[in-house]
This record gives sequence, C-alpha cells and structure tokens, in this order.
Amino acid sequence: MQKVLFVCSGNTCRSPLAEAAMKNMIVKEKAEDFFRTASAGLMTVDGLPASNYAITAAREKNMDLSAHYSQQLQTPLVELADIILTMTAGHKQFIDENWPQAAEKTFLLKEFAGCCGDIIDPFGGSLDDYRHCLSQIQDCLQKAWPILLELAQKKERG
Repeated sequence: MQKVLFVCSGNTCRSPLAEAAMKNMIVKEKAEDFFRTASAGLMTVDGLPASNYAITAAREKNMDLSAHYSQQLQTPLVELADIILTMTAGHKQFIDENWPQAAEKTFLLKEFAGCCGDIIDPFGGSLDDYRHCLSQIQDCLQKAWPILLELAQKKERG
C-alpha cells in the first residue's frame, strides 16, 4: 500500500484538491488496493474546512471536499508517508529542513510530474483561480500516474 501525502500551506485549498484528485484517479483506475492518501498544511491549525471555492471547483469535477478538515503536518504523518508531494519549493524546503530523514521521499508535485514550478496558491482569488489550480494539479497527477503506480506495484511485490 503506497501512502501519498500532499502538503501545502493551509490545507484548505491545494493539498485537499490534490488529495481529492488523486482519490478520483485511484477509483477511475481501480487502484484502491494500491494507494492511501492524506493531506496536511505547514501553517494551519487542525479542523478548518476546505475553502468554499475549493469545494465548488472540486464539485464541478465530481469530487467532494465537504467533509475535509485541515490538519497540521506532524512527524507521524511524515513518517507514515511513502511519498510526500508538495505544492511549492518552499514547502519542500521546509520539510527537508525539519524532517531531513524524509528528504528522499519528498518531491515538488510539478517536478515529480516532469514539469517545473510551483502550484500557485489560489487562496483569496476567484473561483476561476481555484479551477486553474485544480486543472494544474490534475494535469500533474495524470503525468505522474505511471510513476506512482509503478512505485505502488513495486512496494506491493516487496
């Protein structure tokens, strides 16, 4: 079982959107036996709901964030994750500095997908900003899917 953790700043926009998009792909690809997902934020408190625009953008793509509540990134989450995918280089750097033992399993989402740059935070922006953010995340996950699936299958084989 490959455990994928998505990390952003507040865990109310980007990382929950990424987790929802990944869950959607897992169901679509019938890969429920291979993956578990979670998301967390570096600068958040536990228990905040997903932003309204994130919920709307997700709903438009048949994903449900209505039950999502933020959680702060803590050592147990870092240790349990097989792969940590961050939304920005700053998030990756923070994890590398605070959990150096996780550096080899922590990646910038866009780089993991063969692209470059950050997933820009839509917080405070328009619904279209959230739609664009989700579209970028989905594109990255689509490109990264073969790698993620190969890693999960390799782990499954031992």
